[in-house]
Amino acid sequence: MDATLGWPCYTYDALKDAFVRYMPKWPPSGLSYPTLIWGDEHTALVAFTDTPELFGGEIRILAAIDIQDGKVIRWIDYWDGRHFGAELAAKLRTPVDKFPTDFKESTAPDNAAPTIRAVAGNLQAAFAGYNPTRAAALFSSDAVYEDMTLRAQVLGRLAIERYLGRALAKLPAGGGSSLLHVVGGDMGGGYEWQAAPAYRASVRRGVSAVTLDQDGKITRLTTVWDGAMVPDADIKALSLLSLD
Repeated sequence: MDATLGWPCYTYDALKDAFVRYMPKWPPSGLSYPTLIWGDEHTALVAFTDTPELFGGEIRILAAIDIQDGKVIRWIDYWDGRHFGAELAAKLRTPVDKFPTDFKESTAPDNAAPTIRAVAGNLQAAFAGYNPTRAAALFSSDAVYEDMTLRAQVLGRLAIERYLGRALAKLPAGGGSSLLHVVGGDMGGGYEWQAAPAYRASVRRGVSAVTLDQDGKITRLTTVWDGAMVPDADIKALSLLSLD
């Protein structure tokens, strides 16, 4: 499924039909390639890029993937429609009244490693509970917090704590959000989340990739959600929160 456009492929045949529809139109110069993989043969969070030749704009994606018996059973793409091009994304997006609400996380086995499950659960609980101190304690001293949608990067645990103190009440993944599904291994993975109440009719959901050190501390968190569903003024205000 594509969480940004609301494209569901609930069966093998539906996915094959989508490939048949688009792939013959792709020129040899069009590429789709992974840039980072967190996880193992059972479950993973994969970052990858689609070049503009494929769908008309560059797409930088974080995908939550579940695997069973060597076969992918669930794959959900998350990316920022604003970066892609808000007008083009609007033409491709499923209408609001037909936008899917079931992303099948309940059907995927809970194969994520215990370490990433614990970190994701504790982090999301801290975010949902407006607790920047508790959240920051999960990061390493030199951790990086990155929001791909807001083009924001915060360096270091102390700065991350200050940022979260300003931002948790306003971010889609902040206060009132909830954890949906965790993927990944002992050294990293990610989790899908349902957006805070104010964003549930627009952004709806997003994903955060998490890299862990040998002590289980977060060394890097990268999150993405569909900024094309949020007004320009609100995006600018959220972006400014990264400034100390």
